[in-house]
Amino acid sequence: MIQHVERKRPLLRNSFLLHHDNARPHIARCVLDVSQQNNVEILPHPLYSPDLTPCDFWLFLQLKKPLRGERFASNKACAKHLQHIRRSGFSLSSNPIVFNKA
Repeated sequence: MIQHVERKRPLLRNSFLLHHDNARPHIARCVLDVSQQNNVEILPHPLYSPDLTPCDFWLFLQLKKPLRGERFASNKACAKHLQHIRRSGFSLSSNPIVFNKA
């Protein structure tokens, strides 16, 4: 993963946050050790809430903005519009994400 970040986002190499779901492989001692050695800060996973997941707070809002007010006659028309949005420069990485430590 660290090599992937270095290749895709070199400016983030020395400072990036990682959010995962606390699955056993993600919190294994060897994974935590490598994260610490490479200055990767792991965000604490919020308590589970069946009606509010982490994606509900930011991700889906950002995905819905360019679709607001649009109506599509078919799934194909919707897919074409989504491709146009993507080509026009829409990127989740261009939007700031702010996490406050509890």
